[in-house]
Amino acid sequence: MSGNTSDQSFPGSARRKNRNPLSDKYIPVIFSAFDNSRHDYFDKQSSHDKGTAFIYDERMLLHKNIWFPNFLECPERFSATIDKCTTYGLLSRCLIINPEPATDDFLTLYHQTEYIEQIKQTTTMEDNELKQLSATLDSVYFNKHTDLSARLSVGSWIQAVDLIHHGDVRNAFCLVRPPGHHALTNEACGFCIYNNVAIAANYAIEKLNYNRILIVDWDVHHGNTTQYAFYDNPKVLFISIHRYDNGEFWPNLRESNYDFIGTGRGRGFNVNIALNDKDIGDSDYLTIFHRIVLPLAYEFDPELVLVSAGYDSSFGCPVGQLNLSPSLYAHLTHKLMAFAEGKVIVGLEGGYYLDTLSESVGHTLSALLGDPMPSLDPMKPINPSVLETISNCISTLSFRWKFLHIYPLLNDNVLFPDISHLKLQSWSDVKVPNFEPTDEHHNVEDKLGIEKRFDYLKNTHPIAGNNKISGTCLVYDNRMQNHKNEEDPTYPENPERIKHTYALLKQLGLKRRCKCIEARYATRTELLRVHTEEYVNTIASTVNMEQTALNDFGASENSVYFNCHTYDNALLASGSLLAVIDEVCSGESLNGMALIRPPGHHALKDRCMGFCFFNNVAIGARHAQQVYGLERIAIIDWDVHHGNGTAEIFEDDPNILYISVHRFDHGRYFPNSDFSSSQFCGTGEGLGRTIHIAWNGGRLGVSPKCFAHLTHLLMTVVHLNPSVYTLNHRKNSPIISTPTRQTRQRLQQEKSISYSGGLVLALEGGYQITALSQCVAHCVATLLGDNCPRLSSNLSISEKSCKSMQQTIEIHANYWNMLKGFDPVNRFYDQDSIRRPVIGRNTRQNPQNTTTTTISSSSSSSSSNTTIELNNESDLVHSKLNNLCLNDKQPITKCTSTPGDNNNNHLDDEFSQLFKTKLTLNADSSLNNTSDRLRSTSISKHPSERLYVHEQNSYETLNNSESTVAKTSGVVIDPSESHHQQQPSTSNGSGFTSEDIHDFFGLPSSHELTSQVFAVTPLSWCPHLISVHNNPNWKPDINSLCNSCNHSNENWVCLSCYSVYCGRYANSHMIEHFNITKHSIVLSYADLSTWCYQCESYVHNEILLNMKRAVYQAKFGEDMPGSS
Repeated sequence: MSGNTSDQSFPGSARRKNRNPLSDKYIPVIFSAFDNSRHDYFDKQSSHDKGTAFIYDERMLLHKNIWFPNFLECPERFSATIDKCTTYGLLSRCLIINPEPATDDFLTLYHQTEYIEQIKQTTTMEDNELKQLSATLDSVYFNKHTDLSARLSVGSWIQAVDLIHHGDVRNAFCLVRPPGHHALTNEACGFCIYNNVAIAANYAIEKLNYNRILIVDWDVHHGNTTQYAFYDNPKVLFISIHRYDNGEFWPNLRESNYDFIGTGRGRGFNVNIALNDKDIGDSDYLTIFHRIVLPLAYEFDPELVLVSAGYDSSFGCPVGQLNLSPSLYAHLTHKLMAFAEGKVIVGLEGGYYLDTLSESVGHTLSALLGDPMPSLDPMKPINPSVLETISNCISTLSFRWKFLHIYPLLNDNVLFPDISHLKLQSWSDVKVPNFEPTDEHHNVEDKLGIEKRFDYLKNTHPIAGNNKISGTCLVYDNRMQNHKNEEDPTYPENPERIKHTYALLKQLGLKRRCKCIEARYATRTELLRVHTEEYVNTIASTVNMEQTALNDFGASENSVYFNCHTYDNALLASGSLLAVIDEVCSGESLNGMALIRPPGHHALKDRCMGFCFFNNVAIGARHAQQVYGLERIAIIDWDVHHGNGTAEIFEDDPNILYISVHRFDHGRYFPNSDFSSSQFCGTGEGLGRTIHIAWNGGRLGVSPKCFAHLTHLLMTVVHLNPSVYTLNHRKNSPIISTPTRQTRQRLQQEKSISYSGGLVLALEGGYQITALSQCVAHCVATLLGDNCPRLSSNLSISEKSCKSMQQTIEIHANYWNMLKGFDPVNRFYDQDSIRRPVIGRNTRQNPQNTTTTTISSSSSSSSSNTTIELNNESDLVHSKLNNLCLNDKQPITKCTSTPGDNNNNHLDDEFSQLFKTKLTLNADSSLNNTSDRLRSTSISKHPSERLYVHEQNSYETLNNSESTVAKTSGVVIDPSESHHQQQPSTSNGSGFTSEDIHDFFGLPSSHELTSQVFAVTPLSWCPHLISVHNNPNWKPDINSLCNSCNHSNENWVCLSCYSVYCGRYANSHMIEHFNITKHSIVLSYADLSTWCYQCESYVHNEILLNMKRAVYQAKFGEDMPGSS
């Protein structure tokens, strides 16, 4: 970056002797709580050598089909994978863990006790009894060791969660069988006995206090029971990518389609990416990840990532019949490692072709170990059916996820498309007992072709393994500090930029972990590959000029200064970048960082400007082309100013892809040229190779942590053919180089390695020194393989960013296949107005609890009773709810009555017929006993809305008589409306008795009360609670001063980033913090209240209790009452 951030930056050649155009006051630095914790953060990250846990137990081999030895789910899946990972040397680099079998306490986190006992009994059954049991189920078999194997499978996941939670490892792979994501709460199904991932997620939530867990299921089959487990839970974002074939692919469920998105508070947190074709390959899955999975994951900000890793989508698997290459799974895994500070657990689900299964697991494990990404075949055009699936998902989910607004909106609140042709069937409809295996093996001819293709993939895109290449190289030279502004030492482009940054790299231990290489000067020949001879001579002549003449020369140019060291330093900057490129392209290092100045990307072929003299990156790209024969080079420029010099130099080069993300402001922002607009896309043979993502309308707040994520994403992009570039969420880097096939083969022969590096970062701009040094530190740490830090919660994409991306995509869709399919989408009905979806009967039931409950309530105007009929086990419930589909043409009607109002207390006809047992509502004290539960189940968007039909968890049976009203009464009462009935005379009109009030305020019973008591009722839930970062190790300092003004009173702590600022009755710095970061939930150090800025209301919820207890303990030195 070079230049001014004001709207009229660098106007022509005006003198700036006494002006600092980039002083700190112009730079909005948005980075919360880094300075106080950066050393701890990087110390923790540098312990990346804790490595990867590989969890397995050979006793899982004992589970096998004794009647059909060739059954697809067989022990060889396990043993072949162990052999392959051992051959590749992967297991020797892991921490090997042998798990303990899960106890009943863990299993009951998802499964019913009766079911657990049933499975336990299989250990003593005879073979004929086991056969009879297996014959009643769909694709399940048992032997005497099944229970042990299944418990070991669950135990592996639990062990992985514990290891990662306590920081013993950075990630884990669970090689387990039997798989789990089809196991119901009360029934085995689809090779699965216990739902491993659901139990692990519930364990993390209920026992370890996790609040946001991302589950990605890439098995070819829909993870239906994982969906059931969390369908109404906003703490779990469940994303399943599976083959659907319009309901014709197993498990043939209606609820596997894209329009099943969750219910209640979990609406929008269930994502079904349902594929309707089998001609699907790597480009399709990468597109799905870039357009749906990654955007949602960034916005969700998970604390833990769980992967249900089925490999039956791999090429050659007879079950899935898709065409994914094994090496793709390394890329998918690496992308997910950007989240939750790298806390990723991958566990085996399906995968039934042993060669691609074991190879795919090897690639996944290699990625978890931090190995470089393997290459991929050139990408094919995206399957049109996949684009349709993506569009449907966007239309359905965009109400919840702001990151999906990159798709332009065609119409809002559109009825769902007619999908009545799909079978409305749930599990009870499609369950077909299936004991004998289906014929899903390859014939001899097909097998020969598959083996040939597999050998090609294995040899062309091998697992990286533990190669001997140094990881990251770093170049820096103190002599580059000699170039400085002799008249104005505070000029923004000054030596302190690299001096301070290098010092921070040393201080954080990052420099020690890099391979430091010597800087060198660029030769005249190297400069002339980009710049004209006359221009090079002109810059060289400055060495012998007096300072007065140099000042005049600088004033005649656009935003540059000279001293006698300028030429020498410019040569050193370009040459040092060439040294890094030599190191990477020769295979000596995987990647590198060039900490250089002066910058270069504004330098034209024959002119200096914007602090730049020689175009370092352009010189480096030409060097890579001419010396190493690289056929494709991508230059990605994330500097806030457009790299106009680089773009102009390569505008007609078809072998250079230049992508710039920069501020444009309709040409008013430096370099003040229409050439910087998104309309310009190259010339001649280079048409479409220049991509400008130019935004208008002010600053974009970017955290230094963001650059770690950009670097992480680029570490996979380097291995893709440029024709697959997917521009999504500003994925950029100064330079990426990819070797030719001949170069890669030569390196393999000479060094016995598989080349898979190629990412080089070169410093351009950055003039707020503290922020610059932190950004570089994050980038270098990521290059070294450290986990990415978590970004701020509640991220959102601005409207101006959406417009910029949409404009760029519209232009470049003409040149890039991977940019197809960003057409405008409809936004389907606001989800609070849609009927809940059809229910599967995969319910978590309590068979003993079939009793009915009667609650009495009298009306305020009449003593008559209202009855609602209920029956917990009624088949009529399922038959009626099967008609309540997401695409029904009429939304549910809001109720406008209150319980006890016998004129209007009725439900929609379809709903009222679902219940059979009488339940009587009377307005006596029994209604107050359930009021808290009623409030907690409210799904109203605004407190002012009185009543809604309650959309309960579709997969939860109404079996708890204690909470029957809350779950089945059919109405949800707003707190403001819940006490309109006549109250006893002692209630003070508020539902509290006088005794209650005396007790609450600690008053003697004889104390006379005032005639009225006022109280603020906080919300019991709000949608922004998901932004809360629940850190169990947080030790609050209640004496903290405001980070902005050092104010000591009326301070609040942000519960997303734990920054402390003063409130609105002081200097309102916490409000400013919210406006910048959109961190909504804050806690008062004064009175322990919690406030949501977006809801503009106090909030009290169990999610907040840990933080309140911590502050109470710090404030009063004792446990908060009621916390034990």
